[in-house]
Amino acid sequence: MAVSKGNHSHIAAIQQLAERTWYDTYSRLISTEQIRYMLDLFYADELLQSQLQDPQHYFLVWTEGNELLAYAHGLAMPGKMKLSKLYCRPDQQG
Repeated sequence: MAVSKGNHSHIAAIQQLAERTWYDTYSRLISTEQIRYMLDLFYADELLQSQLQDPQHYFLVWTEGNELLAYAHGLAMPGKMKLSKLYCRPDQQG
């Protein structure tokens, strides 16, 4: 397993992993329509591209070979760091 800084080449894999983990994690709590809305809002191509270019946003990706296992997104704020997202493939959790 390798951990590296996320970049534009990881966008599609991040979106796929988000979709997989959101449905697995939240489908018992919120409607599939709400999950789809949140995925479309937080994982739009344009938003991820913008965040990857913004020096206040940090992405880390955990990969094995060419496969994305997990990712994290943080936002630098004055005097602190906010962990915004931390998702791991359901079959890798535990």
